[in-house]
Amino acid sequence: MRHRIPLWLVVMLGAAGSGRALEPHAAAVVDSSETLPGLPVHLSIGVHHQPEDSVGFPAPESAPFPGFSVRAMEMSDPLPLDNGQHRSAARYRLVSHVLDSTLVIPALSIEIWPPESSASPALAITDAIAVRVGSRIPTEDLESAEARPERPPVALPTPTPWGKLLAVAAVTALLAWLLWRLWRRRQNRDALESVFVAFEPPRPAHELALEELDALEASEVARSGPAKQFFTEASDILRRYVDRRFLVDAPDQTSDEVLHALEGAELPGRTRSLVRNLLREADLVKFARLDPPWSEWASTLDHGREIVRSTIPPAPAETPLDSLNGAPGRAGDRAESAGAGDRSTEAGDA
Repeated sequence: MRHRIPLWLVVMLGAAGSGRALEPHAAAVVDSSETLPGLPVHLSIGVHHQPEDSVGFPAPESAPFPGFSVRAMEMSDPLPLDNGQHRSAARYRLVSHVLDSTLVIPALSIEIWPPESSASPALAITDAIAVRVGSRIPTEDLESAEARPERPPVALPTPTPWGKLLAVAAVTALLAWLLWRLWRRRQNRDALESVFVAFEPPRPAHELALEELDALEASEVARSGPAKQFFTEASDILRRYVDRRFLVDAPDQTSDEVLHALEGAELPGRTRSLVRNLLREADLVKFARLDPPWSEWASTLDHGREIVRSTIPPAPAETPLDSLNGAPGRAGDRAESAGAGDRSTEAGDA
């Protein structure tokens, strides 16, 4: 960065160079010999040297100015002079905070290095400069002022260890979440076990149908009538069985609709004929006032049992749910129901 060199510094350097044109020379000046604490003082250093030489100005890090701190340093590019030499310059921005004192910028040794790397540098020495640092407070007030007693050290508050607190909170939250998951898992397991234990699957459709047929056979209607009520109840038992077994809405359909819905079911030919005959005979009794003999009443029950037994689905393989709910007991119940049905059939045949 280029900057302007004070004219009197140029004249001073030019006068020195006119006497010793080929020897290096350095000069230092300040823009003001008096200043106040905190106000800057600008120190300019100029050096005359040969064009091929390089100049080493004092580095700010070496604290070359006692009592001052270097806030900035600027160096200009070498400028050619009429005597064949070059002029290099550096400018320092100095600030001091002392009160009512005279500071001395010492004589500075500027190193000038020739192009030969093995040669020793030449030295150009500046003159010492005195700078008066005054005070905004009058001198008499400074002399009469008494030093304040030293205050005891103030204890700083202990900083809050937020990092540790957050870590503890995170660990606590994680443990609470794990305990909650463990508790929920145990609760769900207990609830699932209670459901498995308390769950009682619906009874098979054929068991219900055979029990209803046995109940109808033992009822007063099967012994004394009337025929319309007997055949209506027998038809309703068959319709409920078809509804549970084949998922056909038989109780709310006509006989023809039930037979049409059963066309997709895998029924033996005799079973399909028995279903058709039982439904149509019941329709004749209910709507045509047909009065069949009492012997046909028992055969109606036998045909109903045959329909149910011929469409019993195969027993499924045992599952864990069956083992929890006691599948053997239910198997025994089914065997009991089958035995009861056989006994009822024998009683009807008798």
